[in-house]
Amino acid sequence: MVVASALVAEAPVLQDALESAETQVNSFVIALKDIFHDIGMLRSSFTSISFKFIPRVFNVAADGLAKAALFSVLNSSIEIVNSAPI
Repeated sequence: MVVASALVAEAPVLQDALESAETQVNSFVIALKDIFHDIGMLRSSFTSISFKFIPRVFNVAADGLAKAALFSVLNSSIEIVNSAPI
């Protein structure tokens, strides 16, 4: 297949990549909405509650623990799937 330029050849690939990224972002946004909804429902169980943003650089220890926990959960899920009988 002969194309007029590299740009013409690369444009459809770029379009596919952007559409794929948009799909992933939309899935991420939907997941976040569900989580925020759950948090909103749970907060009604408390008499008083507040949320405060703390930049990661000021909360390195908690950030590391959260990442380690997520990594552990993801790995255990993979192990369960891999060890499941066929």
